[in-house]
Amino acid sequence: MRVWGTSIMTDHPLPLVAVVTPVYDGETFIARALTSVQRQTYPNIVHVVLDNACRDRTPEIVAGFVGGRVPVRVVRNERTLDQVSNWNKAMGLVPEEARYAKLLCADDWMEDDAIEKLVAVAIADPEIDYVGAMDQVDGIVMRNGLDPNQRVYTGAEFTRLALAGRAHCHPWAHMFFQLRPGLTRDPFDPARFPGIDADFVLRALTDRKVAMIQEPIYHSHEGDETVTRKLGGTQPFEFTNFERTLLHGRRALNPDAYEEAMRLGLLHLKRCMLVWTARGEIRQAAAVREGLARHGIVVTPLDLAWTLVGWAGRIIEKRTVRLLRSTDPSPPPRAGAGP
Repeated sequence: MRVWGTSIMTDHPLPLVAVVTPVYDGETFIARALTSVQRQTYPNIVHVVLDNACRDRTPEIVAGFVGGRVPVRVVRNERTLDQVSNWNKAMGLVPEEARYAKLLCADDWMEDDAIEKLVAVAIADPEIDYVGAMDQVDGIVMRNGLDPNQRVYTGAEFTRLALAGRAHCHPWAHMFFQLRPGLTRDPFDPARFPGIDADFVLRALTDRKVAMIQEPIYHSHEGDETVTRKLGGTQPFEFTNFERTLLHGRRALNPDAYEEAMRLGLLHLKRCMLVWTARGEIRQAAAVREGLARHGIVVTPLDLAWTLVGWAGRIIEKRTVRLLRSTDPSPPPRAGAGP
């Protein structure tokens, strides 16, 4: 392991923020991420970059930013680690002096005042452990469905909204959180891959507060070369979303809501498995079946057959209702007309 970079300030009146960037063969976008950190208006930042034994020009590009206004600490792995291990190692490099950590993937970037805004919200209440914000994905602002007039949530409230789909466009990978003892020691669970970022955030929020900045200060990229696309688009995340409810739902939802969420989630997964099988994506359907089995949920061919029958019946019912409505000769009732 090789380490190089510049020192950080330990006597600054504002808390130190560690921006953490794990990177593997990121020569296409890494300069943009590094530049966005160097341009931050917040004055007390250290940028930790973990080079996962890159084979391209990434080391050369990163070296060009060492010595800039924002200190850059670079670590290079001697061999390539899997993504979860690399992310865990990167978080473990956060200096002890830091009060907050911000994950910044190598192909993402931030507005110039992003850290300044995040810290201002965080220090307003010491119980705020996590600050989120809106994201622009390839230039498109992602609406998160949250109340624009509400700034602070309890961890349970935010978890409930996330599981209900209200925080469906929350940029988990842009996590910004207050550091607590042990929080950066292997924070990402390989069993939750590929949803390791959301799983970590929801686990870390237990009995803590969450604050939201309702403006887009983050930028994300989802091209063909990203991990998401290499994993096959969003399909692997279908099971991850269901598992998130299974793991975190009991502490955020009442028993009836939890059971209903599980029922609907499992029904959705079964329909996805039918679609993937019809497309010939057998491995994807099998991976979901295996993931469910790890939690004691067995999906048999007969279960899928009954799901198909019920799904087909539901589609036929909806189309029949639409057809009857379109052919109904009776005029609609006039406004104010009596019974």
